[in-house]
Parts: sequence; C-alpha cells; structure tokens
Amino acid sequence: MIRITAISDVHGKQDQLRGPLPGGDILFCTGDITPRHDHTLNGINVFLNWLDMQNYTYKVLICGNNDYIFQKYDLQMRDLIRKNYKSIVYLNDEQISLTVQGVSVSIFGTPHSVNGQNNAFVLNTLPDLQKRFSACNHPDFILSHGPPLGILDYNCGCPYLKRVIEEQSPKFHLFGHIHDGFGHQLQNGTLFINGAVLSLYYKVTGNVKNLVWDFQKGNVKFV
Repeated sequence: MIRITAISDVHGKQDQLRGPLPGGDILFCTGDITPRHDHTLNGINVFLNWLDMQNYTYKVLICGNNDYIFQKYDLQMRDLIRKNYKSIVYLNDEQISLTVQGVSVSIFGTPHSVNGQNNAFVLNTLPDLQKRFSACNHPDFILSHGPPLGILDYNCGCPYLKRVIEEQSPKFHLFGHIHDGFGHQLQNGTLFINGAVLSLYYKVTGNVKNLVWDFQKGNVKFV
C-alpha cells in the first residue's frame, strides 16, 4: 500500500490549511507555490521549508504559471533545492523512478502548459508541448500544472495535454490550476486528480486529496 497526498495551488497559504497533512509515502505538489503578492525568493523559501518538513518519504514538486522565479532562475533554483531541501524532488520536464514500499514508481513532471498568456511556463502549440514530454515514457504518474481539456477543468483545460495523456496512459494524472475543479475522475484507466487547495477567490477550502494505492491489485481508496 502506498499512501499519497496530492495538493496544488497553495499560493503561499500552506499555514492556513485546515489541520496537518496526514503523512505517508509521497506528497505531490503540482505548482503555483508562490505567494500571490510576494514573488520573491523569501516567499518561496518559506513554502519550501514547510514542504521539506512534511512527514512523507518523498515530496515531489513541479511549478505552475505563477512560479516565475523558477522559470527565470532554473539552474539556481535546482541548486537551492538540492542543497537545502534534500527530501524534495523537483521536476521540470523530467521522469524519475522512486522506490516506495519496495516498488519502483515512475513519475514524469512538467510545469508547462499551452494555456494562459503572459504567465510562466506557457507554450504555444502541440509540437512545443510534445518536446517538453520527450522524456516521458509511460510513467505511473504524470504531473502537470494545468488540466487536460474536459476533465475537472470547467472547460478551460488544454486539448494538447489531453492528447498527450491519452498517448501515455498513466495510472494517475495529477494537476491543479483550475481552483474550483478540485476532485477526481476515472477515465480510460487513468485516475485524474485536481488537487487545488484554494477556491476561485484564493480562499483556503480545506480540500486535500489523500489516497491509498494498492499497487498489487491496482485499487485506489480515498481516505
């Protein structure tokens, strides 16, 4: 059994979440960690320190369209996390394997999206997105900041991402971005999870997706 928590779109309000996270094997955070009105390194360090202290074996992080400093200073931010936040795994168009409960779990993460103007990590076309997925090789988990079209997205998702997900067929696709799209949906063998913890108006909702994955039987239970 692998215990998982999925969150997204914290926007620096991690201390306002209702109660501590339960702890487990993997904590996934799918972007927009930067405080809404504080796009400084200090605000990001406060979040990274909080994330690093959570009671999970691994914390896997990607960025979102508001995390400008990660786009501008990619190498420096990677170095910062590697040196100061050793339990955090940061992904930017990369696939890794983690050993969890004796099982190899493959994870691909990208912050990039074809939706949104004048935001961080924004692309223009399907070929642009496909290039970002060049390292993606049918992983168990795909992390992106934005949703695919038609799934927990209020019809604001990315049609190109939908096509890529259909081609890759992961067991899980975790994302956020559409705050009011919080929830989960099973479609064509992939469990889609929108982990946004804030409402449309940036209020803390108390919503957190916690689940247990029985990797041997393929079953998932939300707890």
